[in-house]
Amino acid sequence: MSIINKIKEPELIALYEYWCEIKGERLAPSRSDFHPMDIPKLLPHIFLYDVLKDYPDYRMRLFGSALVEALGRDVTGMTFDEIYGGTNDLKRDYDEVVLSLEPSYSEGDANWINTSYLTYHRLLLPMSSDGIRADKLLGMTLFVKKKTKADHYRNLLDNRGD
Repeated sequence: MSIINKIKEPELIALYEYWCEIKGERLAPSRSDFHPMDIPKLLPHIFLYDVLKDYPDYRMRLFGSALVEALGRDVTGMTFDEIYGGTNDLKRDYDEVVLSLEPSYSEGDANWINTSYLTYHRLLLPMSSDGIRADKLLGMTLFVKKKTKADHYRNLLDNRGD
């Protein structure tokens, strides 16, 4: 199944289509192809990592305002290991995109930001200045509040049509 068929969120679809447009026939676009002002409405949810020369770590170059709000801090300039503690399954997703030069979409509980009420929808897109090796990771994360039983019943009461 193509990645575009997995993505449900219009914002993530828009970023994926933009990435495809700027990459053309190449495996991945370069950073110089990416112009943030081409996608201004998406910027609050965008992040950009540098793939460090001593890979396997990444340094956050850009971290959107909606992400700062969700995480509770601005992590621009920090490494992946500094942000997330060097763990984990989360980093494997990033490593896979770097090694394969293939986009990745995932969704699940945002337990890595110490909250039980958010889920995430994330798109990771490789960027390559030489067309061979990923040297940047462009991404977008949308955080969604989980529906609780109370939310469900509140919604039923609000829509009962008095």
